[in-house]
Amino acid sequence: MTTATRHSSDGDRALTLCHWVRRLEESHEQAMRHVDDPTYRVWRFFMAGSAYGFATGRLNIYQSLLSKPSPGGHSGLPLTRRDWILPSARAQFPAP
Repeated sequence: MTTATRHSSDGDRALTLCHWVRRLEESHEQAMRHVDDPTYRVWRFFMAGSAYGFATGRLNIYQSLLSKPSPGGHSGLPLTRRDWILPSARAQFPAP
């Protein structure tokens, strides 16, 4: 196994969670039609607390992508993170 890529996304997570908390609060009445008050409050607390943890550096997520190279040593994966995102890379490396 080889490490193809690693990524730390603490800042991204904090912003995303803040966005989710704001949207949940804006949609409070709609959310309450689907869940009870304790469930709503737990999810709001969980997301707000997680946002704080990521923003202050107390929480982090490290994502690693591992691959098993072919006998010739090739992984078949795009070479860079940018290649994962670009449409030309998606066409070159279609999903199985």
